Amino acid sequence: LKAEIITPVQMNIFLSEIDSRDRQNLFLFHVLKVLGLRASEAANLMIDTSCLTRDVLYKMDFFEAGEYLKEHLRGDIEFVKGIGKWVCNVVNRNTEETPINNRNKTGDREIPLVFSQDEFTSLLLNALRERDLYMRKYQRVHNYIFISKRSSHLGKRINSPSVLSKYRNLAEKMFKNNKLDLTMYSPHTFRHYFATYLLRVMKKDIEDVQRWLGHSDVEITRGTYSHYLHDDNAPIDIVRDMSDTFRSI
Repeated sequence: LKAEIITPVQMNIFLSEIDSRDRQNLFLFHVLKVLGLRASEAANLMIDTSCLTRDVLYKMDFFEAGEYLKEHLRGDIEFVKGIGKWVCNVVNRNTEETPINNRNKTGDREIPLVFSQDEFTSLLLNALRERDLYMRKYQRVHNYIFISKRSSHLGKRINSPSVLSKYRNLAEKMFKNNKLDLTMYSPHTFRHYFATYLLRVMKKDIEDVQRWLGHSDVEITRGTYSHYLHDDNAPIDIVRDMSDTFRSI
């Protein structure tokens, strides 16, 4: 990977430009950023919604509801007490009937959240509250986390093209408002951001990053991100490029 990667400053600007009332999109793009999922994997995330009662979502105060989710939420996103972290379980549910744009590319894997647990909890709770409003209003019944707000698909699950469309709409709006030009990127850029941030900034082992990305072999990860691996003997132009990529750190 030698192409330019979105910087932390650009990432923060992009996320800050999402309307705070658009809680599903806020959580969706946060998930892409902190879990490194492919668009189809994010769209396929499911939970057991039986614990999402009106008392939990609307009557409990925010902190209490968040703690309740940590204790009771089950599914592809769960809080694991033993490590004190949210964990994303990427499950391959592909069948012959699964549309191509909804299929997971790799098998099952677990991704521990190595970023802020509190921020993730807050965004998750807000996303589930907004989801519940749409599900009740349009009488939808399914366990997918992310739902459509398009007039023709209100309350239905989203798919991979939906994630791309959401990103393009936000990026084009920012560009038209002279905020920032991120139109050359795509949702997959968030996956590259996740990998390079973990390798270059958080200094995570490449074997861990490989597992979390779902690569079948560590050499795939090494080959893809060799341009961004720490190397004190790397040519100066590569070092400068890495420095520029994370110049805000």
